[in-house]
Amino acid sequence: MEKQVQLETVLTDFGNYLLSDDRKELYASHPSLGKRNLDERLSAVNDADLTNAFSGSKQN
Repeated sequence: MEKQVQLETVLTDFGNYLLSDDRKELYASHPSLGKRNLDERLSAVNDADLTNAFSGSKQN
């Protein structure tokens, strides 16, 4: 039961990160892509999202 609660917490935290303004700002500030195709880029999840969400890093 405790592992399920931990998993739910991790998944909830990750979901919150995916919807966060921090993520949107990070993608919008990408040096070569900027705001180009921002909505499309935000609609996909990639390895950088995992890294940023769980490391507290703000790198794209």
